[in-house]
Amino acid sequence: MNYLIPVLVIAGLVATGLSFFAGLPWWVMGLIGLPSLLWGPGYGFSCLLSGRGRVTELQRLLDAAWIGMALAWIDIAIVRELGLRGEDAGQAFIALSASWAVLGLLAGRRHVLLRPTPQRELAGALAVLAVVLAIVGWKSTDLARPLDGYWY
Repeated sequence: MNYLIPVLVIAGLVATGLSFFAGLPWWVMGLIGLPSLLWGPGYGFSCLLSGRGRVTELQRLLDAAWIGMALAWIDIAIVRELGLRGEDAGQAFIALSASWAVLGLLAGRRHVLLRPTPQRELAGALAVLAVVLAIVGWKSTDLARPLDGYWY
């Protein structure tokens, strides 16, 4: 396993927890928390499920996103069943995500990456990221307004 990404997963979850407890602005918590809570918990499991096959790091990262979203769905169901609200729900969600991440990283720690990611795949991923950031910049006023009256 490449050790840079597991370190980033743990650092992102720690930074998410610190930003939550420090009460930083919503955009800072979103910038740090969304990737950490939706992608981070799935990375170790994606390494485990890819096994020792011929996969690239990009494939593992994409698998980690889907697995992380499924785990977030489970976390939200647990938090709702426990009846947690407000800051308690946020703390529980961060703790559950960190638990999944540590469990996944421990389970997938023995799986190595066998094939480097081709340049064309990296270029495509960067192009998609650039387009998403351009759309966010273009529609930032729409993203900043409240959803309760403008959901349609």
